[in-house]
Amino acid sequence: MDESQLLLKERELVRLRVVETMLSGRSARDAAEMLRLSVRQVFRLKARVRAQGARGVIHGNSGRRPANAKPVDLRQRVLKLRRTLFQKYNDGHFAEALEEEYQIEVNQETLRRWLRAADIPAKRRHRSQSNHRRKRERRARFGEMVFIDGSPHPWFGPTLPPRTLILATDDATGMPLYGQFEPQETLAGCFSVFYQVGRRYGLPEALYLDRAGQFTTTRHGGNHVFQRDDKPTHFEIAMQTLAVQLIFANSPQARGRGERINQSFQDRLVAELDHHHITDPVAATDYLNRVFIPKYAKRFGVKPRDPIAAFRPIPEGLDLHTVLCAKTTREVANDNTISYQGQIYQLKPNTRTV
Repeated sequence: MDESQLLLKERELVRLRVVETMLSGRSARDAAEMLRLSVRQVFRLKARVRAQGARGVIHGNSGRRPANAKPVDLRQRVLKLRRTLFQKYNDGHFAEALEEEYQIEVNQETLRRWLRAADIPAKRRHRSQSNHRRKRERRARFGEMVFIDGSPHPWFGPTLPPRTLILATDDATGMPLYGQFEPQETLAGCFSVFYQVGRRYGLPEALYLDRAGQFTTTRHGGNHVFQRDDKPTHFEIAMQTLAVQLIFANSPQARGRGERINQSFQDRLVAELDHHHITDPVAATDYLNRVFIPKYAKRFGVKPRDPIAAFRPIPEGLDLHTVLCAKTTREVANDNTISYQGQIYQLKPNTRTV
């Protein structure tokens, strides 16, 4: 190529002009200061320009393929996987999946450049524009405070009915503890999730909850229902029995960490359920607790400030099932029957009534 047709980058062009002034008499020290190089380096530049002309300012490795560059066929394979099997994955999640499922290790920044160059856009998550709030410090010990929250979402795709994921998460570590898919966030579902947490870890010191009706009294008057503040819900009664403190948030924003975990699950878990073709709630609950939560905890969990866990062992001889249930009082009629929700139930004779 003729030197007049040589295309120099801006940095190379600047170097060439400075070296030309050296050839006209500028001192090497002045040129070194202008180019932010050592005097020895500018002397080398000057020698190369004398010998090669404008080509002398071009780095010797310019245009060469880096020794650590990934093979082109690997890049094409990665892009194909992203366009087909991993369409719902974000960049970081996709990088993790490549390593887990295909033993392909690609730096996340390299992967991001490949995807953008191939016109595959980044997957954006909606970020709320709420007012600024002060960050709440995490609790110090694992089990000191646990979130239980329901997240309704089309977990199995837009063509299937939405389900609610009831999820328990530890505040100190950010680790999900157990989750379960239910049609709705119900008392029975919350009891079931708490039971699994208790069976695996023990009883937490406190639960941080929203003001859903299954947790606390939410209606104090009106046309339909009147409930007194001093009449606890079934959930409150159960937690009182187990000596677990209940803390109620006044808004979703007050429980920001729990909300962010729900958003992260709605991104990552939805993608993985779709990738593995899981649409059954029972199978999804199994995958969630057996595969997804351990991976998520390892990737995003943090160490608690205090290594001594706050979970308490379940008292010996206590059956959680007998505590985690709705209880009501009924009077026994003379004919040894009780009435409950419009139905009459006959009691079997026992040693006290015979």
